[in-house]
Amino acid sequence: MKTILIIAKNEITYPELEKFLNNKGYSPIIANGIETGLSSIASKDLNVVLMDAEFGIKGLETIQRKHSKVIIVVIGVDKEMSDDKDSMAVADFIAGGAFEAVASPIDMDSVKSAIESAFRRLSPREELFPETIREGEPTKYRLVGNSKVMLDLQKQIGAAARNKNTVLIEGETGTGKGLVARLIHKKSDRKDESFVSVNCGALPSELLEGEFFGHVKGAFTGAIADKPGKFEQANGGTLFLDEVGNMSPDCQMKLLSALQDEEITRLGGTKPIEVDVRVIAATNQKLDELVQKAKFREDLYYRFKVIQFQ
Repeated sequence: MKTILIIAKNEITYPELEKFLNNKGYSPIIANGIETGLSSIASKDLNVVLMDAEFGIKGLETIQRKHSKVIIVVIGVDKEMSDDKDSMAVADFIAGGAFEAVASPIDMDSVKSAIESAFRRLSPREELFPETIREGEPTKYRLVGNSKVMLDLQKQIGAAARNKNTVLIEGETGTGKGLVARLIHKKSDRKDESFVSVNCGALPSELLEGEFFGHVKGAFTGAIADKPGKFEQANGGTLFLDEVGNMSPDCQMKLLSALQDEEITRLGGTKPIEVDVRVIAATNQKLDELVQKAKFREDLYYRFKVIQFQ
């Protein structure tokens, strides 16, 4: 039976979570506070830790400093758009080195998924980026170089690959945004599923919606058969949306709805279709500036930037 340490403010904080983990075949141990948790990690040789978000980045860093190989899942995180200026969002914990961060109210299935991913990483530990490239080995989807900037980027890609949150990549044209997106997919649990790309700047608004969601037969002149869109094609895998800053307000609204509801409806159709898609968005523009100019939806911007590359 796999043991999981829960570090909480007090020992009665997570009774439902403890019961849930027991029912799923895990052996949860509750530690009251960071120091008690550190002792438990050392004495019981634990590898997976669920840490209460109330301990903040400082608590996360304390555990990492003492036990660098421990995988930490932060639970009970405030929503990313919280009005509390002192609260930490999911993106803050991921950037701080957490393996995954689960928002409050806690969804048990999300915790279960994060734990399963953590144990898969432990058995065996996956080497995300080999230090050397073998002679003759293709370098199409590799980062080459040992500079601090490159090593930091590799580390950031590895952290993004270990969870399913939405990613925003900002950078000038030609800086390798598509390569970063492919590497995140290639190193993630979705690597055996489809990686589907859409250039949002290459299509007018009326065509982009059909590209996203597909259409049913008879939806418009020339629609002689049902056609799945990119969301359906990427189901179970990764959808890379390039140049999202060029989308019309109407497309932004419909895309936001698809991300929130995790379902789409084909053009001309009435039946919702559930989709499991990890979205990576990229742009050569500053989305925060577009938000200030009312040219990009603020809620979609925050939906994209859970994990951010610049």
